[in-house]
Amino acid sequence: MVGGRSAIEWLLHRWVLHLAPITIGSIPRELHPATAHRRHHDSPDDPTTVPIGPIGTAVLVAGISVAALPGLPRQDLRLTAATTGFGLVLAYEWTHFLLHAPFQPRSAWFATVRRHHRRHHHLDATTWFGVTGHGFDRLIGTTSRPPATGDQSRSTS
Repeated sequence: MVGGRSAIEWLLHRWVLHLAPITIGSIPRELHPATAHRRHHDSPDDPTTVPIGPIGTAVLVAGISVAALPGLPRQDLRLTAATTGFGLVLAYEWTHFLLHAPFQPRSAWFATVRRHHRRHHHLDATTWFGVTGHGFDRLIGTTSRPPATGDQSRSTS
């Protein structure tokens, strides 16, 4: 089952965090989230490179809130949407942090999520864009097969 969260996560990861620098005139420019994510790829086993920080959290919560405004006619519902968005961002960041921390998952689900995310970082950065869910990766074919024994190639693009 592919949910909206999986698709949104994939789209943001692929098209914002992995956005290549663009040149305007002769000056290369890059979005701050893409720069930070590139640092994260340079040191994927360092969990301190994971958090998006207060500004990123505020931007994501604001985006969720703005997206919900047209369908929510009352102030209390808009506040609920913002609070829920904040909770979802925190849960996502905590999960992503644990994927990079020296933590051994006990559940089969978390072990699978961790394995797929580590493939994205350690084997092929053009696959497995889902972080906490991989349904959209499966739907559009951005999964990869496990590497052959001894294949430790790494792509950080």
